Amino acid sequence: LLTLDKQNRQHYLKGARNPDATFSSKFWQRDYRIEVPFTGAAGHFSRVSYADVLADPGLRAGLRGKTILVGMTAAGLAPMFTTPLYKTSGLISGVELNANVLDVLLKDLSIQPINRTWSIILTGFLVFVPLVCYIFFFTRKAFLISLLFSGLAIGVSAGLLRGLHYWYGPMPVLLVLVISYLLWNWQRLQFFTKSLFTERQLAKATLHSIADAVITTNAEGLCVYMNPAAEKLTGFALETAQGLHINTVVRFVNHDGNSENDFNAFIHNLLNGQSVKEIVPRYIINSSGDEYAVLINGSPIKGELNKISGAVFALSDITDTLQISRKISHLATHDQLTGLANRVLFYEQIEKALASCNRQGNFLAVLFIDLDAFKKVNDGMGHAVGDLLLIEVAARLLTNMRDADTVARWGGDEFVILLNQLSLEENITGIVVKILERLSRPFNFDGLTLYVTPSIGISVFPKDGLTAEELLAHADAAMFQVKENGCNNFCFFRSDLNKSAKQRLVMEKEMYSALEEGHYEVYYQPQVELKTNRIIGAEALLRWNHPHKGIIAPGTFIPLAEETGLINKIGDWVLQAVCKQLNVWQKQGLPEICVAINLSAHQFLQHDLRDKINQALRNNNVQACFLKVEITESLMIKSVDKVAKMLWDIRALGVGISIDDFGTGYSSLSVLKNFPIDQLKIDKSFINHLDTNPNDANIAQSIIMLGHNMGMNVIAEGVENKSQLDCLVKWHCDSVQGYYFSRPLTSARMTELLKQGEFMKNFGDIKPSL
Repeated sequence: LLTLDKQNRQHYLKGARNPDATFSSKFWQRDYRIEVPFTGAAGHFSRVSYADVLADPGLRAGLRGKTILVGMTAAGLAPMFTTPLYKTSGLISGVELNANVLDVLLKDLSIQPINRTWSIILTGFLVFVPLVCYIFFFTRKAFLISLLFSGLAIGVSAGLLRGLHYWYGPMPVLLVLVISYLLWNWQRLQFFTKSLFTERQLAKATLHSIADAVITTNAEGLCVYMNPAAEKLTGFALETAQGLHINTVVRFVNHDGNSENDFNAFIHNLLNGQSVKEIVPRYIINSSGDEYAVLINGSPIKGELNKISGAVFALSDITDTLQISRKISHLATHDQLTGLANRVLFYEQIEKALASCNRQGNFLAVLFIDLDAFKKVNDGMGHAVGDLLLIEVAARLLTNMRDADTVARWGGDEFVILLNQLSLEENITGIVVKILERLSRPFNFDGLTLYVTPSIGISVFPKDGLTAEELLAHADAAMFQVKENGCNNFCFFRSDLNKSAKQRLVMEKEMYSALEEGHYEVYYQPQVELKTNRIIGAEALLRWNHPHKGIIAPGTFIPLAEETGLINKIGDWVLQAVCKQLNVWQKQGLPEICVAINLSAHQFLQHDLRDKINQALRNNNVQACFLKVEITESLMIKSVDKVAKMLWDIRALGVGISIDDFGTGYSSLSVLKNFPIDQLKIDKSFINHLDTNPNDANIAQSIIMLGHNMGMNVIAEGVENKSQLDCLVKWHCDSVQGYYFSRPLTSARMTELLKQGEFMKNFGDIKPSL
């Protein structure tokens, strides 16, 4: 092909228009990179014979201003030049071919390849950009991106060809995009294959590890898959269950008469696209005959076009959960030791009974039962024997009890009974007498015989109360009346008993207020040494200085304080008050005396009693030898090891130990020998008739001799006349205290007495008044 650059083409055009112009040697140059489009078929240009031009002047005139190519005829060159129109238009001559080339050059229609640099840049852009896009940003749109950039490559090629006559071949870009897309898809296919395998393994491991039984069925309800939990629950192996209908594999137990105890309704709902989630347990039985409680959840399996192809069922075994729930529910409403109803259930039952009796006009009765002297069994025989006794009491209370009645343990050794739906109030007495008789029989445990009697208080609906609270409170008040009258009996509630119970509640409240407001006061009763007639000690006695009722003796409120547990706080206050008073007397330079403090059983058995005593002595800068603790003889036989350890701990501080009310208990010589006892106090009951009752005199003498022989000091309390004093002096009793010398005194009066110094021989002359 012949080509001309722009400058030579312009020269050529000038030469063509001016026949006199001369062409440079660079006008034509051969270049294989140039492409010349075919612009016309054979006959497109006019053919004129050279002879006709010479012969016809008119023809020559018509050729003026036109470009004329002189060449060979087409006949000789016809086989050598073919065109794209060869098959339709035949051959083209050489001169005509040159005419086409010249025409293309004159019209600037030549096509040349794009610059290599630009070709690389363009190819890189059309290849690199789509790869980055669907690898890093639009993974799921790789096909669309490849298709878009393939079209862009073809468009760019067509645009360059048509607009700028540059040829840019899009085929490399298309090949790269196709190959990269195929490789990318292959890589993704590999990735998804591995992911699906991993997911499948994970799902399989999950299904094998979860506790729920999972069963998959097809649309007809035939089993396709079961996890190990389902195999265990149903008793069917997966290989056996495959192809069987799920109703055959999972069989319901019809406890409630439900006729739809199968999976057909579930499958029907699932095929309609509805999920299944049950909150009420169903019971199934497996191939081994074991019964389970399960909750059933189900979901449809959707395939192409959301067509449901099957279902998956999850069966949660809640058998153990229900059993635990029932057990917890039973524990919440029943006493753990006896199995009887507790307060919660009793209140529920009595509320129902009240509503029923109110509608039907019947009676009901509430029995409040307390075991007499049960504490002695617990303290003397141990809590294990006490628990056995409570269990046996519960069993006896349940004997011949009607289904409508309720027996409950109220707490400790207290029981309550609801006698429901009584047609006659007179029937109550017969029932209570039988209960009293059953509980009064001896209790035998492995050769051990115990006697425990009940005190029973009774309230009746509707005359004694219309609510559960009123009936229980009134039955409790009646029971306390039985206790006060000697126990082992029963008593119906009376209005005056309610007044007594309210008084107890008021006193309990006032006792707490008295401690907070400082209404308690310590009195001191002097103790006189008979050899020297000097005050060598005093016993600290608690009094309640009530703002409205005046002085209340301890016998009135101490039992209630022990019952409510307030005695510990009161005892701690007394300990601090006594140590503080000792410190005051020492600072005043008064004769040094030892003050004895009574410790109740509740207070003495506190684990930190020693620390409290030590702290009180330190806080008030008092030496331990000026403090003495008194415990009752009966306390010594309770938890002997624990009592002994506590006494030795207190004695190690330097505090003295005195046994109060000695002779009234059952302590043995071995107990006295092993305990660190400094003093025995003869009980007042032996002193009262000392001069008239020989037995009391013998006991008093024996206690004095016993104490002296064991190296203990002996003191007699309750000395009220000279005759009693003379006997004690004759028998060499060490010390005495009582009204003959002085009543209990306030701290101020005791201070005055200490200032007087020693007693005169005529005690009556200096006996202070209260």
